[in-house]
Amino acid sequence: MISLRIMSDPLAKRKRALLRLNQLTLDHESLCADPDQLLRAARVVSLSKDELYFLQPKDDFLRPLNPRNEAAALSLVIDQLNKAPGQHANCERWIKQRCADYAAGSRAADTAAADDASLPDKFCRWVQRSDVQTQLQPGIFSGSIRGLVACNDLDPGSMAIRVPEILLITEDTAKESDLGPALMQFTQLGGDSIAVIWTMVERHDPDSQWAAFWQSLPETLHSGLTMSDTLLQALQGTSAHTECHSARQHIQEQYQGLKPILDALVTAYPAHLEAAWFSWDAYLWAVQLWYAYAMKVKWPDGSCKECLVPYASLLNHSVRPHIVQYGQLDATTRQLCFPVFRPVSKGHQCFLSYGPLSNLKLMLFYGMAIPDNPYDVVQLELEARSDHLQSQAQAFLQNLKLPLQHKISLGSLPVGLQMTAAVLGMPADTLKSTMRGSRELIVDEISEQNAIHSAVIPRLLNIQQQLYDSALIVEGLQQTGNCDPMLSCVMTYMASQVHICKDALSTLHLNAMT
Repeated sequence: MISLRIMSDPLAKRKRALLRLNQLTLDHESLCADPDQLLRAARVVSLSKDELYFLQPKDDFLRPLNPRNEAAALSLVIDQLNKAPGQHANCERWIKQRCADYAAGSRAADTAAADDASLPDKFCRWVQRSDVQTQLQPGIFSGSIRGLVACNDLDPGSMAIRVPEILLITEDTAKESDLGPALMQFTQLGGDSIAVIWTMVERHDPDSQWAAFWQSLPETLHSGLTMSDTLLQALQGTSAHTECHSARQHIQEQYQGLKPILDALVTAYPAHLEAAWFSWDAYLWAVQLWYAYAMKVKWPDGSCKECLVPYASLLNHSVRPHIVQYGQLDATTRQLCFPVFRPVSKGHQCFLSYGPLSNLKLMLFYGMAIPDNPYDVVQLELEARSDHLQSQAQAFLQNLKLPLQHKISLGSLPVGLQMTAAVLGMPADTLKSTMRGSRELIVDEISEQNAIHSAVIPRLLNIQQQLYDSALIVEGLQQTGNCDPMLSCVMTYMASQVHICKDALSTLHLNAMT
Protein backbone atom coordinates (compact mmCIF):
# COMPACT_ATOMS: atom_id res chain seq x y z
CA MET A 1 0.00 0.00 0.00
CA ILE A 2 1.30 3.45 -0.94
CA SER A 3 1.13 5.74 2.08
CA LEU A 4 2.53 9.25 2.32
CA ARG A 5 2.32 10.40 5.94
CA ILE A 6 3.04 13.69 7.67
CA MET A 7 1.46 13.05 11.09
CA SER A 8 4.67 13.44 13.13
CA ASP A 9 6.06 16.19 10.92
CA PRO A 10 6.39 19.54 12.78
CA LEU A 11 5.55 21.22 9.47
CA ALA A 12 2.42 19.07 8.99
CA LYS A 13 -0.09 21.92 9.39
CA ARG A 14 1.40 23.99 6.58
CA LYS A 15 1.84 20.96 4.35
CA ARG A 16 -1.78 19.91 4.77
CA ALA A 17 -2.84 23.44 3.83
CA LEU A 18 -0.72 23.25 0.68
CA LEU A 19 -2.18 19.86 -0.20
CA ARG A 20 -5.71 21.28 0.10
CA LEU A 21 -4.80 24.42 -1.85
CA ASN A 22 -3.46 22.32 -4.72
CA GLN A 23 -6.33 19.81 -4.53
CA LEU A 24 -3.96 16.98 -3.63
CA THR A 25 -4.75 14.06 -1.36
CA LEU A 26 -2.85 11.43 0.61
CA ASP A 27 -5.65 8.92 -0.01
CA HIS A 28 -4.22 5.53 -0.99
CA GLU A 29 -6.52 4.78 -3.93
CA SER A 30 -6.14 8.26 -5.43
CA LEU A 31 -2.35 8.11 -5.18
CA CYS A 32 -2.19 4.75 -6.92
CA ALA A 33 -4.44 5.88 -9.77
CA ASP A 34 -2.41 8.92 -10.84
CA PRO A 35 1.41 8.78 -10.54
CA ASP A 36 1.68 12.45 -11.51
CA GLN A 37 -0.52 13.44 -8.56
CA LEU A 38 1.44 11.02 -6.39
CA LEU A 39 4.69 12.81 -7.19
CA ARG A 40 3.10 16.23 -6.65
CA ALA A 41 1.89 15.11 -3.21
CA ALA A 42 5.34 13.68 -2.42
CA ARG A 43 6.91 17.05 -3.27
CA VAL A 44 4.67 18.71 -0.68
CA VAL A 45 5.33 16.03 1.95
CA SER A 46 9.10 16.35 1.36
CA LEU A 47 9.26 20.13 1.83
CA SER A 48 11.92 21.29 4.27
CA LYS A 49 11.57 24.31 6.55
CA ASP A 50 13.69 26.48 4.25
CA GLU A 51 11.80 25.32 1.16
CA LEU A 52 8.56 26.40 2.80
CA TYR A 53 10.16 29.75 3.60
CA PHE A 54 11.17 30.33 -0.03
CA LEU A 55 7.91 28.99 -1.49
CA GLN A 56 6.21 31.40 -3.90
CA PRO A 57 2.45 31.77 -4.42
CA LYS A 58 2.86 30.55 -8.02
CA ASP A 59 4.45 27.24 -6.94
CA ASP A 60 1.92 24.50 -7.74
CA PHE A 61 4.23 21.44 -7.52
CA LEU A 62 3.59 20.55 -11.16
CA ARG A 63 7.35 20.67 -11.73
CA PRO A 64 10.43 20.16 -9.53
CA LEU A 65 11.08 22.88 -6.94
CA ASN A 66 14.78 22.17 -6.60
CA PRO A 67 17.14 19.17 -6.77
CA ARG A 68 16.86 18.27 -3.07
CA ASN A 69 13.09 18.32 -2.88
CA GLU A 70 12.76 16.34 -6.10
CA ALA A 71 15.29 13.78 -4.89
CA ALA A 72 13.45 13.40 -1.58
CA ALA A 73 10.05 13.11 -3.30
CA LEU A 74 11.20 10.51 -5.83
CA SER A 75 13.01 8.54 -3.16
CA LEU A 76 9.94 8.61 -0.91
CA VAL A 77 7.75 7.22 -3.69
CA ILE A 78 10.31 4.54 -4.64
CA ASP A 79 10.50 3.49 -0.99
CA GLN A 80 6.72 3.14 -0.79
CA LEU A 81 6.54 1.19 -4.07
CA ASN A 82 9.24 -1.20 -2.86
CA LYS A 83 7.03 -2.08 0.10
CA ALA A 84 4.39 -3.43 -2.31
CA PRO A 85 6.43 -4.87 -5.22
CA GLY A 86 4.48 -5.63 -8.38
CA GLN A 87 1.20 -4.19 -7.13
CA HIS A 88 1.52 -0.88 -8.99
CA ALA A 89 3.46 -1.80 -12.13
CA ASN A 90 2.41 1.22 -14.22
CA CYS A 91 3.21 3.60 -11.40
CA GLU A 92 6.60 1.92 -10.86
CA ARG A 93 7.57 2.33 -14.52
CA TRP A 94 6.48 5.97 -14.56
CA ILE A 95 8.33 6.89 -11.36
CA LYS A 96 11.51 5.02 -12.33
CA GLN A 97 11.57 6.96 -15.60
CA ARG A 98 11.30 10.20 -13.61
CA CYS A 99 14.23 8.98 -11.51
CA ALA A 100 16.24 8.24 -14.63
CA ASP A 101 15.45 11.74 -15.98
CA TYR A 102 16.29 13.45 -12.68
CA ALA A 103 20.02 13.88 -13.25
CA ALA A 104 19.79 15.00 -16.87
CA GLY A 105 21.09 18.46 -16.02
CA SER A 106 23.44 17.33 -13.26
CA ARG A 107 26.98 18.61 -13.20
CA ALA A 108 27.97 16.35 -10.32
CA ALA A 109 31.34 14.64 -10.77
CA ASP A 110 29.95 11.18 -11.48
CA THR A 111 33.25 10.20 -13.04
CA ALA A 112 35.26 7.02 -12.82
CA ALA A 113 37.68 6.86 -9.90
CA ALA A 114 41.41 7.22 -10.49
CA ASP A 115 42.26 4.26 -8.27
CA ASP A 116 41.15 2.47 -5.11
CA ALA A 117 44.30 2.83 -3.03
CA SER A 118 42.82 5.47 -0.72
CA LEU A 119 42.09 3.09 2.16
CA PRO A 120 44.17 0.44 3.90
CA ASP A 121 43.46 -3.18 2.98
CA LYS A 122 42.94 -3.77 6.70
CA PHE A 123 39.90 -1.47 6.65
CA CYS A 124 38.38 -3.10 3.55
CA ARG A 125 38.83 -6.57 5.06
CA TRP A 126 37.27 -5.34 8.32
CA VAL A 127 34.25 -4.04 6.39
CA GLN A 128 33.76 -7.45 4.79
CA ARG A 129 34.15 -9.32 8.09
CA SER A 130 31.70 -6.95 9.80
CA ASP A 131 28.80 -7.98 7.55
CA VAL A 132 28.58 -4.67 5.75
CA GLN A 133 26.73 -5.44 2.52
CA THR A 134 27.68 -3.08 -0.29
CA GLN A 135 27.71 -2.63 -4.03
CA LEU A 136 30.19 0.24 -3.72
CA GLN A 137 33.97 0.31 -3.40
CA PRO A 138 36.42 3.04 -2.28
CA GLY A 139 38.05 5.33 -4.81
CA ILE A 140 39.98 8.58 -5.16
CA PHE A 141 38.59 11.49 -7.16
CA SER A 142 39.80 14.89 -8.34
CA GLY A 143 41.58 16.78 -5.57
CA SER A 144 42.51 13.54 -3.78
CA ILE A 145 38.98 13.31 -2.40
CA ARG A 146 37.93 9.88 -1.18
CA GLY A 147 34.53 8.51 -2.07
CA LEU A 148 32.60 5.38 -3.03
CA VAL A 149 32.23 3.98 -6.54
CA ALA A 150 29.55 1.67 -7.94
CA CYS A 151 30.87 -1.86 -8.53
CA ASN A 152 27.95 -2.54 -10.92
CA ASP A 153 25.17 -0.58 -12.60
CA LEU A 154 22.60 0.25 -9.91
CA ASP A 155 18.93 0.80 -10.76
CA PRO A 156 16.51 2.96 -8.76
CA GLY A 157 15.58 1.14 -5.57
CA SER A 158 18.82 -0.85 -5.45
CA MET A 159 20.51 -1.09 -2.06
CA ALA A 160 23.96 0.51 -2.20
CA ILE A 161 24.99 -0.23 1.40
CA ARG A 162 23.59 -2.06 4.42
CA VAL A 163 25.37 -1.42 7.73
CA PRO A 164 24.52 -3.68 10.71
CA GLU A 165 23.38 -1.99 13.90
CA ILE A 166 26.35 -3.37 15.84
CA LEU A 167 28.72 -1.13 13.85
CA LEU A 168 26.85 2.11 14.52
CA ILE A 169 28.60 4.39 16.99
CA THR A 170 26.37 6.53 19.23
CA GLU A 171 26.66 8.18 22.63
CA ASP A 172 25.15 4.96 24.01
CA THR A 173 28.18 3.14 22.61
CA ALA A 174 30.38 5.39 24.73
CA LYS A 175 28.25 5.01 27.85
CA GLU A 176 28.23 1.21 27.58
CA SER A 177 32.01 0.98 27.00
CA ASP A 178 34.65 0.20 29.63
CA LEU A 179 35.27 3.94 29.89
CA GLY A 180 31.55 4.72 30.20
CA PRO A 181 31.13 4.30 33.99
CA ALA A 182 34.13 6.57 34.64
CA LEU A 183 32.71 9.25 32.35
CA MET A 184 29.21 9.06 33.77
CA GLN A 185 30.55 9.74 37.25
CA PHE A 186 30.91 13.31 36.05
CA THR A 187 27.24 14.21 36.13
CA GLN A 188 27.84 17.54 34.41
CA LEU A 189 28.82 15.75 31.19
CA GLY A 190 26.17 15.67 28.46
CA GLY A 191 25.81 12.78 26.05
CA ASP A 192 27.61 14.62 23.26
CA SER A 193 30.61 15.38 25.49
CA ILE A 194 30.76 11.73 26.60
CA ALA A 195 30.79 10.64 22.95
CA VAL A 196 33.57 13.08 22.08
CA ILE A 197 35.79 12.13 25.05
CA TRP A 198 35.24 8.43 24.35
CA THR A 199 36.25 9.03 20.72
CA MET A 200 39.47 10.75 21.83
CA VAL A 201 40.39 7.59 23.77
CA GLU A 202 38.94 4.85 21.60
CA ARG A 203 40.79 5.92 18.43
CA HIS A 204 44.06 4.97 20.17
CA ASP A 205 42.94 1.48 21.25
CA PRO A 206 44.45 -1.17 18.91
CA ASP A 207 41.95 -3.72 20.24
CA SER A 208 38.92 -1.53 19.58
CA GLN A 209 36.08 -3.08 17.62
CA TRP A 210 36.39 -0.05 15.33
CA ALA A 211 40.22 0.11 15.20
CA ALA A 212 40.29 -0.27 11.41
CA PHE A 213 37.71 2.50 11.07
CA TRP A 214 39.66 4.92 13.27
CA GLN A 215 42.86 4.20 11.34
CA SER A 216 41.12 4.89 8.03
CA LEU A 217 40.17 8.44 9.02
CA PRO A 218 42.25 11.50 8.02
CA GLU A 219 44.79 12.62 10.60
CA THR A 220 43.71 16.22 10.02
CA LEU A 221 40.21 17.54 9.37
CA HIS A 222 39.70 20.93 7.75
CA SER A 223 36.66 23.17 8.24
CA GLY A 224 35.63 26.65 9.25
CA LEU A 225 36.54 25.62 12.79
CA THR A 226 40.21 25.23 11.83
CA MET A 227 40.84 28.03 9.32
CA SER A 228 43.72 30.32 10.22
CA ASP A 229 43.17 33.50 12.19
CA THR A 230 44.47 35.46 9.19
CA LEU A 231 41.86 34.00 6.86
CA LEU A 232 39.10 34.38 9.44
CA GLN A 233 40.02 38.03 9.96
CA ALA A 234 39.77 38.59 6.20
CA LEU A 235 36.07 37.69 6.51
CA GLN A 236 35.45 40.44 9.08
CA GLY A 237 31.98 41.91 8.62
CA THR A 238 30.50 38.90 6.80
CA SER A 239 28.11 36.24 8.07
CA ALA A 240 30.92 33.71 7.71
CA HIS A 241 33.11 35.58 10.18
CA THR A 242 30.27 35.84 12.70
CA GLU A 243 29.34 32.15 12.45
CA CYS A 244 32.89 30.75 12.39
CA HIS A 245 34.15 32.99 15.18
CA SER A 246 31.14 32.20 17.37
CA ALA A 247 31.43 28.44 16.76
CA ARG A 248 35.17 28.40 17.47
CA GLN A 249 34.72 30.40 20.65
CA HIS A 250 31.96 28.06 21.80
CA ILE A 251 34.11 24.96 21.24
CA GLN A 252 37.10 26.55 22.97
CA GLU A 253 34.94 27.38 25.99
CA GLN A 254 33.64 23.81 26.02
CA TYR A 255 37.18 22.46 25.99
CA GLN A 256 38.25 24.72 28.82
CA GLY A 257 35.25 23.57 30.81
CA LEU A 258 36.14 19.91 30.18
CA LYS A 259 39.88 20.32 30.89
CA PRO A 260 39.62 19.58 34.65
CA ILE A 261 37.68 16.38 33.87
CA LEU A 262 40.21 15.31 31.22
CA ASP A 263 43.08 15.95 33.63
CA ALA A 264 41.27 13.99 36.35
CA LEU A 265 40.84 11.01 34.02
CA VAL A 266 44.56 10.95 33.16
CA THR A 267 45.42 11.15 36.86
CA ALA A 268 43.00 8.37 37.79
CA TYR A 269 44.00 5.99 34.97
CA PRO A 270 47.68 6.69 34.15
CA ALA A 271 48.24 3.13 32.90
CA HIS A 272 45.48 3.42 30.31
CA LEU A 273 45.21 7.08 29.32
CA GLU A 274 47.78 9.57 27.99
CA ALA A 275 47.65 13.34 28.41
CA ALA A 276 48.44 13.82 24.70
CA TRP A 277 45.13 12.17 23.81
CA PHE A 278 43.31 15.09 25.44
CA SER A 279 45.09 18.04 23.84
CA TRP A 280 43.18 20.90 22.23
CA ASP A 281 44.02 19.56 18.74
CA ALA A 282 42.77 16.09 19.70
CA TYR A 283 39.55 17.54 21.08
CA LEU A 284 38.97 19.68 18.00
CA TRP A 285 39.55 16.64 15.74
CA ALA A 286 36.96 14.59 17.64
CA VAL A 287 34.42 17.43 17.63
CA GLN A 288 34.88 17.94 13.88
CA LEU A 289 34.50 14.20 13.31
CA TRP A 290 31.08 14.18 14.97
CA TYR A 291 30.01 17.37 13.19
CA ALA A 292 31.06 16.19 9.73
CA TYR A 293 30.58 12.42 9.84
CA ALA A 294 27.61 11.83 12.14
CA MET A 295 24.22 10.95 10.66
CA LYS A 296 20.89 11.31 12.44
CA VAL A 297 19.24 7.89 12.60
CA LYS A 298 15.76 6.95 13.81
CA TRP A 299 15.56 3.70 15.79
CA PRO A 300 12.53 1.35 15.62
CA ASP A 301 11.44 2.56 19.08
CA GLY A 302 11.11 6.09 17.69
CA SER A 303 14.25 7.52 19.29
CA CYS A 304 16.68 9.52 17.15
CA LYS A 305 20.43 9.30 17.64
CA GLU A 306 23.50 10.88 16.11
CA CYS A 307 25.62 8.04 14.70
CA LEU A 308 29.03 7.52 13.17
CA VAL A 309 28.45 5.00 10.38
CA PRO A 310 31.65 3.25 9.25
CA TYR A 311 32.07 2.85 5.49
CA ALA A 312 28.89 4.79 4.65
CA SER A 313 30.71 7.87 5.97
CA LEU A 314 32.82 7.73 2.79
CA LEU A 315 29.81 8.82 0.74
CA ASN A 316 30.31 12.40 -0.43
CA HIS A 317 27.68 15.13 -0.56
CA SER A 318 26.08 16.39 -3.76
CA VAL A 319 23.18 18.71 -4.51
CA ARG A 320 22.10 16.01 -7.00
CA PRO A 321 22.59 12.87 -4.92
CA HIS A 322 21.80 9.22 -5.54
CA ILE A 323 20.84 8.55 -1.91
CA VAL A 324 18.51 10.65 0.27
CA GLN A 325 16.44 8.12 2.27
CA TYR A 326 18.84 6.60 4.78
CA GLY A 327 17.89 7.76 8.24
CA GLN A 328 15.92 4.84 9.69
CA LEU A 329 17.15 1.56 11.17
CA ASP A 330 15.25 -1.40 9.73
CA ALA A 331 13.27 -3.04 12.54
CA THR A 332 13.50 -6.52 10.99
CA THR A 333 17.08 -6.73 9.69
CA ARG A 334 18.56 -4.29 12.26
CA GLN A 335 20.46 -2.68 9.42
CA LEU A 336 20.88 0.92 8.33
CA CYS A 337 20.09 0.85 4.62
CA PHE A 338 21.20 3.22 1.85
CA PRO A 339 19.04 2.74 -1.28
CA VAL A 340 19.68 4.70 -4.47
CA PHE A 341 16.70 6.44 -6.03
CA ARG A 342 18.38 7.19 -9.36
CA PRO A 343 20.68 5.07 -11.53
CA VAL A 344 24.42 4.84 -10.82
CA SER A 345 26.69 3.60 -13.60
CA LYS A 346 29.46 1.12 -12.85
CA GLY A 347 32.70 2.89 -11.99
CA HIS A 348 30.98 6.19 -11.17
CA GLN A 349 30.84 7.90 -7.81
CA CYS A 350 27.72 7.45 -5.69
CA PHE A 351 26.60 10.56 -3.78
CA LEU A 352 24.64 11.16 -0.62
CA SER A 353 22.68 14.25 0.43
CA TYR A 354 23.66 15.85 3.74
CA GLY A 355 20.56 18.00 3.36
CA PRO A 356 19.74 21.40 1.78
CA LEU A 357 22.79 23.08 3.32
CA SER A 358 24.07 26.56 2.51
CA ASN A 359 27.72 27.08 1.66
CA LEU A 360 28.22 28.69 5.06
CA LYS A 361 27.06 25.51 6.84
CA LEU A 362 29.09 23.32 4.47
CA MET A 363 32.19 25.45 5.04
CA LEU A 364 31.76 25.66 8.80
CA PHE A 365 31.20 21.96 9.50
CA TYR A 366 32.39 20.06 6.40
CA GLY A 367 35.21 22.22 5.02
CA MET A 368 33.64 22.61 1.58
CA ALA A 369 31.61 25.02 -0.55
CA ILE A 370 29.78 24.30 -3.79
CA PRO A 371 29.75 26.64 -6.80
CA ASP A 372 26.16 27.45 -7.83
CA ASN A 373 24.82 25.75 -4.71
CA PRO A 374 21.01 26.03 -5.10
CA TYR A 375 20.64 26.05 -1.30
CA ASP A 376 23.07 28.86 -0.63
CA VAL A 377 21.57 31.91 1.06
CA VAL A 378 22.57 35.41 2.07
CA GLN A 379 21.58 36.35 5.61
CA LEU A 380 19.77 39.69 5.61
CA GLU A 381 18.71 41.59 8.72
CA LEU A 382 16.43 44.51 8.01
CA GLU A 383 16.54 47.69 10.08
CA ALA A 384 13.57 48.57 12.25
CA ARG A 385 11.63 51.73 11.51
CA SER A 386 13.09 54.84 13.13
CA ASP A 387 9.96 57.04 13.07
CA HIS A 388 7.18 57.49 15.62
CA LEU A 389 5.56 54.23 14.48
CA GLN A 390 8.58 52.10 15.38
CA SER A 391 7.03 50.27 18.34
CA GLN A 392 3.66 49.78 16.66
CA ALA A 393 5.29 48.43 13.50
CA GLN A 394 7.42 46.02 15.53
CA ALA A 395 4.36 44.75 17.42
CA PHE A 396 2.50 44.39 14.13
CA LEU A 397 5.33 42.32 12.67
CA GLN A 398 5.43 40.12 15.75
CA ASN A 399 1.68 39.48 15.52
CA LEU A 400 2.18 38.43 11.91
CA LYS A 401 5.19 36.29 12.93
CA LEU A 402 7.44 38.27 10.61
CA PRO A 403 11.03 38.67 11.91
CA LEU A 404 13.63 41.22 10.88
CA GLN A 405 16.07 38.40 10.05
CA HIS A 406 15.57 36.91 6.60
CA LYS A 407 17.37 34.95 3.89
CA ILE A 408 17.56 35.38 0.16
CA SER A 409 18.61 32.87 -2.48
CA LEU A 410 18.93 32.86 -6.24
CA GLY A 411 15.80 33.32 -8.26
CA SER A 412 13.27 35.00 -6.01
CA LEU A 413 12.66 37.12 -2.95
CA PRO A 414 10.79 35.28 -0.15
CA VAL A 415 7.25 36.49 0.46
CA GLY A 416 8.02 36.88 4.18
CA LEU A 417 10.92 39.22 3.40
CA GLN A 418 8.77 41.29 1.06
CA MET A 419 6.00 41.56 3.66
CA THR A 420 8.44 42.66 6.37
CA ALA A 421 10.07 45.16 4.02
CA ALA A 422 6.67 46.55 3.04
CA VAL A 423 5.82 47.26 6.70
CA LEU A 424 9.24 48.81 7.34
CA GLY A 425 9.39 50.91 4.20
CA MET A 426 5.85 52.14 3.53
CA PRO A 427 4.83 55.73 4.36
CA ALA A 428 3.44 56.36 7.85
CA ASP A 429 -0.13 57.06 6.72
CA THR A 430 -0.19 53.87 4.62
CA LEU A 431 1.17 51.84 7.52
CA LYS A 432 -1.51 53.17 9.89
CA SER A 433 -4.31 51.98 7.62
CA THR A 434 -2.54 48.70 6.89
CA MET A 435 -2.13 47.88 10.58
CA ARG A 436 -5.89 47.93 10.93
CA GLY A 437 -6.08 45.20 8.30
CA SER A 438 -4.84 41.63 8.00
CA ARG A 439 -1.92 39.59 6.72
CA GLU A 440 -3.65 39.43 3.33
CA LEU A 441 -3.64 43.23 3.17
CA ILE A 442 0.13 43.19 3.67
CA VAL A 443 0.45 40.77 0.75
CA ASP A 444 -1.39 43.34 -1.37
CA GLU A 445 1.10 45.98 -0.27
CA ILE A 446 3.97 43.90 -1.72
CA SER A 447 3.02 45.42 -5.05
CA GLU A 448 4.22 48.73 -3.60
CA GLN A 449 7.84 48.24 -4.65
CA ASN A 450 9.12 51.57 -3.35
CA ALA A 451 8.53 50.43 0.23
CA ILE A 452 10.43 47.19 -0.35
CA HIS A 453 13.28 48.96 -2.13
CA SER A 454 13.88 51.44 0.67
CA ALA A 455 14.10 48.62 3.25
CA VAL A 456 16.03 46.01 1.29
CA ILE A 457 18.34 47.61 -1.27
CA PRO A 458 20.56 49.58 1.17
CA ARG A 459 21.10 46.43 3.24
CA LEU A 460 21.96 44.36 0.18
CA LEU A 461 24.39 46.98 -1.11
CA ASN A 462 26.10 47.09 2.28
CA ILE A 463 26.48 43.29 2.36
CA GLN A 464 27.76 43.24 -1.22
CA GLN A 465 30.37 45.92 -0.51
CA GLN A 466 31.62 44.05 2.55
CA LEU A 467 31.97 40.90 0.44
CA TYR A 468 33.95 42.85 -2.18
CA ASP A 469 36.27 44.20 0.52
CA SER A 470 36.82 40.75 2.01
CA ALA A 471 37.37 39.21 -1.42
CA LEU A 472 40.21 41.65 -2.10
CA ILE A 473 41.93 40.66 1.13
CA VAL A 474 41.47 36.94 0.44
CA GLU A 475 42.80 37.32 -3.11
CA GLY A 476 45.82 39.09 -1.63
CA LEU A 477 46.42 36.14 0.69
CA GLN A 478 46.28 33.80 -2.28
CA GLN A 479 48.76 35.89 -4.26
CA THR A 480 51.21 35.93 -1.36
CA GLY A 481 51.20 32.13 -1.19
CA ASN A 482 48.89 31.58 1.77
CA CYS A 483 48.55 27.79 2.12
CA ASP A 484 45.45 27.61 4.32
CA PRO A 485 43.53 24.52 3.08
CA MET A 486 40.31 26.51 3.51
CA LEU A 487 41.34 29.33 1.14
CA SER A 488 39.66 28.01 -2.01
CA CYS A 489 36.56 27.09 0.00
CA VAL A 490 36.29 30.67 1.32
CA MET A 491 36.66 32.07 -2.20
CA THR A 492 33.85 29.83 -3.47
CA TYR A 493 31.66 30.90 -0.56
CA MET A 494 32.20 34.62 -1.26
CA ALA A 495 31.66 34.28 -5.01
CA SER A 496 28.31 32.60 -4.34
CA GLN A 497 27.30 35.30 -1.86
CA VAL A 498 28.10 38.07 -4.33
CA HIS A 499 26.15 36.23 -7.04
CA ILE A 500 23.06 36.04 -4.83
CA CYS A 501 23.28 39.73 -3.91
CA LYS A 502 23.62 40.76 -7.57
CA ASP A 503 20.69 38.56 -8.54
CA ALA A 504 18.45 40.03 -5.83
CA LEU A 505 19.43 43.61 -6.71
CA SER A 506 18.77 42.91 -10.38
CA THR A 507 15.34 41.47 -9.53
CA LEU A 508 14.45 44.52 -7.45
CA HIS A 509 15.53 46.95 -10.18
CA LEU A 510 13.62 45.02 -12.84
CA ASN A 511 10.49 45.05 -10.67
CA ALA A 512 10.87 48.79 -10.28
CA MET A 513 10.76 49.26 -14.06
CA THR A 514 7.62 47.13 -14.56
